[in-house]
Amino acid sequence: MIVRESELMHYGVLGMKWGVRCYQNKDGSLTSKGKKHYTDDTDTYNNAEKSKNPITRHKQNLINKYLANGYSKEAAEAKAKQRMITEATVAVVGGVAIAVVGKKVATRVGQDYCDKIIKSGHEIQNVGTNSKETFKNKAFYAAINKHDKDVYSKVFPHKEQLSVKSYDGVYINSLKTNKNIKRASNNTARKVMLNMLQKDPEYKSQVLKAMNGTRYGWLDREAPEDLLKNDPKKFYDRFNQALATPQFQSSKVREKFYKELEKKGYNAIIDINDTKYTVYADLANEPTIFFGKDIVSKIKNKGLDESDINKNAAKYANQLIRKNGAKTIAMSSSSYTMIKSYLNQRKVEEYTKEHPNTSLSRKEILAR
Repeated sequence: MIVRESELMHYGVLGMKWGVRCYQNKDGSLTSKGKKHYTDDTDTYNNAEKSKNPITRHKQNLINKYLANGYSKEAAEAKAKQRMITEATVAVVGGVAIAVVGKKVATRVGQDYCDKIIKSGHEIQNVGTNSKETFKNKAFYAAINKHDKDVYSKVFPHKEQLSVKSYDGVYINSLKTNKNIKRASNNTARKVMLNMLQKDPEYKSQVLKAMNGTRYGWLDREAPEDLLKNDPKKFYDRFNQALATPQFQSSKVREKFYKELEKKGYNAIIDINDTKYTVYADLANEPTIFFGKDIVSKIKNKGLDESDINKNAAKYANQLIRKNGAKTIAMSSSSYTMIKSYLNQRKVEEYTKEHPNTSLSRKEILAR
């Protein structure tokens, strides 16, 4: 309001009257015009879902999906935007198989930059070889969605059966989260690690020593010191890969890293090894590492015998064969590895059934 010697001027909304509120009632609640004017986020989302514009509807459906999966509003919007950019690229290229790759890329982008909340009471799954494990106060990997549970329950046991000579057995452990668990994005976890290395020379020395003592899964020969200086992102990849190695566990490097993340409210990170570098890279969507005391409760566990393991592997291999058979490009290397493993196993079983007294080894049977 501007007051002058001989004038009184007031600026407002066209049609408003002195003392009459257009947007609020006397008790402070919004009028129908007010509700329309001050549309909250929920109404915006609902209106977007009902929009006649298919692009607007699609975008909001994506946002709602990510919100339902525990992402914050900002993270959900970022993932939806990236997903739509990827889909636009796919539409230009125009290929069924490429669309699958695009979806994977969008998922990876979200994992790189978006933290995620895994809600309290959510059932997750660990597959391991220790039937007595309680998961009370140790780091462990787990599948957090239906797709990954299917992958790990069918691929991991078969993989263990072929690579481990003796073990207690393979068990599918069903776990329930005891609280909302915040999973750090790769970007967040990397920043925490780099900050620790910068502020604590002793820890930095321990990390470099441990990493030089193991090259688990490394596809290059670059020294950790060079990676840290020239490519911090790849350095974190190698650091993350080495978290399960004896070198990291014996030097307490892993525990210190997890404790620092816990201070910042995190109890989980992405398993980069299975995301990028192992047979699961093209199969699993969100392999996750959990850590912290009493963050989950064990509901049940189920032991798998050799027959179960082989049947599950065969079932999954057949799924991959049917799925990849409809694509226009060759199968991924991990899918091929899984199928080849299954076919080899079947060949060995058929041969030993026909020749029960054979003295040939598995390798010799496969070479025939």
